[in-house]
Amino acid sequence: MDQTINSLTKPNGRMCNDRGFTLIELITVLAILAIIAAIAVPRFTGTIETAKMKADQVTLDILQQAVNQYMIENNGHSPNKEDLQNGYIDGDWPEPQQGGKFEIDDNGNVLLNKDKQLVE
Repeated sequence: MDQTINSLTKPNGRMCNDRGFTLIELITVLAILAIIAAIAVPRFTGTIETAKMKADQVTLDILQQAVNQYMIENNGHSPNKEDLQNGYIDGDWPEPQQGGKFEIDDNGNVLLNKDKQLVE
């Protein structure tokens, strides 16, 4: 019995508890995780915005190709959204990932109207 008690005490007489982490160890791990999060989060949010911009550009290009095809087949007349939905694009008129809307001007150019600002 004395041997068991002696194995649980340190030489200075205090009880020894080797089953947990110290406060310093926990704070160090939390600090490392906070640093990693501070580096990673801005990269991911920037990546999402970049992906949305690229997706809108691809959609814009596809719509422009559909308009060009329509104009070739209809003697240069500029289509409206309904004209393109009848055989030139699949499904409903697309919505931009970044907000706003896709529009077709009188010359057959597809534009992204975003907050009263036209972007080609």
